[in-house]
Amino acid sequence: MSSFNIKEKNIIYLDPKTSDFSNIAAGLLIQAIGNQRSVAYINFENKAIKLTNFIENVSLSYSFVKALNRFHVDIYNFKDENKISKTIIPLVEFCMISTDMFYNSLNNYDLIIIDNYNSKYMSNIKIKSVIENNPKAQVILITANEKIFKNISIHFNTKIHCKYTKNKTITTNLSSIVNIVGDAMGKSLYSIGYLLRQFLYKKDVKLIYFDKGDNIYGDAVFFKALKKWVIENNLYGTFDFVKTGIKRYTTQGYRIENTILDRKEAKDTLMLLKTALKKQTPVVADELNTIIYKNILKIEEILPILNNVKNELIITGKTSHKELLNISKDIIDINLIT
Repeated sequence: MSSFNIKEKNIIYLDPKTSDFSNIAAGLLIQAIGNQRSVAYINFENKAIKLTNFIENVSLSYSFVKALNRFHVDIYNFKDENKISKTIIPLVEFCMISTDMFYNSLNNYDLIIIDNYNSKYMSNIKIKSVIENNPKAQVILITANEKIFKNISIHFNTKIHCKYTKNKTITTNLSSIVNIVGDAMGKSLYSIGYLLRQFLYKKDVKLIYFDKGDNIYGDAVFFKALKKWVIENNLYGTFDFVKTGIKRYTTQGYRIENTILDRKEAKDTLMLLKTALKKQTPVVADELNTIIYKNILKIEEILPILNNVKNELIITGKTSHKELLNISKDIIDINLIT
């Protein structure tokens, strides 16, 4: 099980644009599987069927499951207040359970994801009991309802709001850039969840990690296995990903200073991005904002590539350069609520 900051142990997201499944929840699920965490994924009225069917499909591949070592996801779907279906992955076994069995089983997980929360099926009191009765698990809940968010956020250590802003100074034809910024956890999760959503809808997608050469990212582990799986299975779109960067974590801790090699790696990755933008959509440039903020690359090197982007590009990073914000069609702020 991967460690987490106790202050961020239990997190609630207000995301007003969740649909059948949350992009953040999908990102969390992918990351957790790669990090070998046991997961309970809870959804309602079978709304997340595309996502859950995908998880079932990849788990049927022996090579995929073997690459991920400890692949343990239980999918719970509330049919009504008293009837819950349970799918055990990677066994892909199905059963119907009672609500009492459901709540008693939650102490078996490292991570509990409650996606697109519906108070009709799980009350405020039940959410509180899930958190209190499972102290070893991290509980993350996503809701699109602001009133519900206010009512139950008291039970969570960390409260996060996703705010969507359109750039009114440009038209859709002049930019296809979505810029995800903010001080809270979820920027990369959102981007990879969105990318997965487009992949499930048969898009040709690409994920490029900037400055993430260390072997600590669970989502990269998952996507390495997915890249091979896609070659063998033609169920969705095409998928490619590249993890780049010189390692920063050593026995002495995290390396802050930038080197010539960091800059060379970033410049090479920028050329990969340039090529990807000509043939794939959407493309995620994870931590591109951070590359600029840390002065590994200059904004003047990046703008010529990003000006007049035709295909959809999603970039992430806590702080974005003003000139990059100016050419972004949509800005998503993922921020802590204090």
